[in-house]
Amino acid sequence: MSKNNEVIQFVSTTPDELANLISEKLKQALESQLKKIGTTPEKKEFITREEAKQLLNVTFATLWRYNKNGQLKAYKFQNKVYYKLSDIENGFIKNV
Repeated sequence: MSKNNEVIQFVSTTPDELANLISEKLKQALESQLKKIGTTPEKKEFITREEAKQLLNVTFATLWRYNKNGQLKAYKFQNKVYYKLSDIENGFIKNV
């Protein structure tokens, strides 16, 4: 609940409709973030930790936790950590 104790009521909205609405908004946000970092799924298969952090709007600690919990696989190349863009899309957009 927010600090000012606002109450949000959903009238005549089924759980599936709500899930679809949330999924669509997340998809739009992801597409917006992809434009900001200058990449599209077709152009780039792997993204850096910084790009993943910006794309998901999370901290490095959260990315590490996602990896530790098996929610998002990290790949190491030459002592750097990368994430598959498709893993982010599939794991965080389709599971909503």
